[in-house]
Amino acid sequence: MINMPIGSVDPLDPLAPEPTEVTRVEIPAGLWLRAGAVRLSGADDAAFRVLAEENRFTVLVGAPGEPTPTAAQLAELITTLPPSDARRVVLTGYGAEPAGPTSLAQRLADRLGSPVRASHGLLLTGPDGISQRIAVDRSGRPSWRPFAQLSTYRPGRSGATVDRWWTPFLGVIAAGPAGYRLTAGWTVEVVPAGLVVRPARAERDPALRAAPTDPDHVDLIVDGGALPDVVLTSLGRLADALPTAARERLRVVLTAAVPVASARALRWAVPAPQISRSAAPDAALAPVLPLTRTAG
Repeated sequence: MINMPIGSVDPLDPLAPEPTEVTRVEIPAGLWLRAGAVRLSGADDAAFRVLAEENRFTVLVGAPGEPTPTAAQLAELITTLPPSDARRVVLTGYGAEPAGPTSLAQRLADRLGSPVRASHGLLLTGPDGISQRIAVDRSGRPSWRPFAQLSTYRPGRSGATVDRWWTPFLGVIAAGPAGYRLTAGWTVEVVPAGLVVRPARAERDPALRAAPTDPDHVDLIVDGGALPDVVLTSLGRLADALPTAARERLRVVLTAAVPVASARALRWAVPAPQISRSAAPDAALAPVLPLTRTAG
């Protein structure tokens, strides 16, 4: 282990937590960067079982139940790497990202002024001998298989481009890279945090493609105006078609463009917790008050 000194408050990242000492741990796939009072980890920790990938240098970030290193600390780490490793860096979050509107990879890209690649989920070998990426929750247990596998974040809050993904539902028609037809005039798009549903002709909101990932939540982000009945029905079918692990962790994220009446109807179509995302670029997610049925 190599301890790195405490940094100063990051003026480029006002939402970042207070800096603390970080520790670099060598792992077979690359380096593991941990923050705060690091707990001793046994050789069976998933971090040491992450598979090495050809032409990639994995920087594993954080650990379940521990603080997450800041973008400033990650940038400092990358500048200390040999050029041959720095060119191959791929960030991989271990546990949940800090709460907020923007993912750590996007903040790092903004700080470096250059693209940052990030993989979603730890690449592990399962009991059946097949390797796949799996998210690890706050308690250190496998949770769900992220739909986005590898993304590129570009500076300027332009959001992530999903480079590799898998289709979590059957019988859909492709509608561009990482996108599918939901119903006439509506599209569902794979993003690092989960899925974005929007009118097909609407411009993609970069902020929704830069949202943090959370192993305990699969976000179904709904971005649009009023939701017609056909869209509500299609969303219900889509939620039902998701893999069990994803469906159990599903939550609906509503942008400011979704009217209250549509939010109420959507709760019936997709009976999952609803979260409101403010139009303000730096606003956090807020829970929507639960709806109750009235006797009549």
